[in-house]
Amino acid sequence: ALERLPRPACGILSATASTGDSMDDAARRAWDRLLDRIDRDGYESLNAREAAWVSVRSLIDTTQGGGLISYFYSTAADHLEECRAALRMLKQSAVLDCLDRAAELFPEDSLDNVETRAEVISAWSDDDEEIDATLEDIDDELRDLFDGLEEKLDRYVMEDPRDDDWS
Repeated sequence: ALERLPRPACGILSATASTGDSMDDAARRAWDRLLDRIDRDGYESLNAREAAWVSVRSLIDTTQGGGLISYFYSTAADHLEECRAALRMLKQSAVLDCLDRAAELFPEDSLDNVETRAEVISAWSDDDEEIDATLEDIDDELRDLFDGLEEKLDRYVMEDPRDDDWS
């Protein structure tokens, strides 16, 4: 099951999300209904727009909460391919490049589930300066890119919500 994102730090947020501003009431209700449906029916019940919202929002929130490594330590990265597809659709190639560079640190067959990714991360040496430097560089790049990503995600999600069932 996808981990429930903290309510204050998820959903449709403005570019000032890091200052603690929250989404509007309608967006919060839609997000809460979406999370409830994931809990009830699973991630697979999402349509394309909903999957894009959840996968990209999860990438943003987990990364802002502890660096991109936190994304790979969470079940959010179990939907890595959906996130990649959403980033391509949103024309966020720089964010996609960052995500792919981090994914390259893992053996390809280890990306499918959180337990396997955690085992790989745990096996990395604490003294591996190359991995640390790579992840720090990626985190720095993502900090500069996330405002633009959030704006594009917000516009996409709210483009024409009548096309999708957000309940």
